[in-house]
Amino acid sequence: MHQFTIKRSKWLRNPKKSVLLNGKGSMCCLGFYLKSCGVPKKYLLNVNTPAEITISLPPQCLWLLNGIDIQEEDTKKRKTSSWDNVSKEVLQLITVNDSWRYQGRELTEKDREIQIIKLFAQQDIEVIFED
Repeated sequence: MHQFTIKRSKWLRNPKKSVLLNGKGSMCCLGFYLKSCGVPKKYLLNVNTPAEITISLPPQCLWLLNGIDIQEEDTKKRKTSSWDNVSKEVLQLITVNDSWRYQGRELTEKDREIQIIKLFAQQDIEVIFED
């Protein structure tokens, strides 16, 4: 089981414009996960989805992508929209991370954390939130 930590003070949640890593060093839940898997920060900076990362992703990140060759470094061969190339699980994580509503109800910060923990657990990944 893979385990990673989301630091609340650096956790980026933005319904208008979220990225894996912003210029201030804040990351969404997927940014924290990818960094914990060894993806260098420079490849996460100002990137919207895992499908836009321009290097080969580690094998344990295969579940993030929707049917594209994870070792394919030529991003021109990927579909035009990175949203077409991510898994439904990634879309769920993005929604929970950045929206104020999920499955028809308003999310509190605690609800958001619980949903992120549950969604990653489906991939046998443990998430720890800390201040």
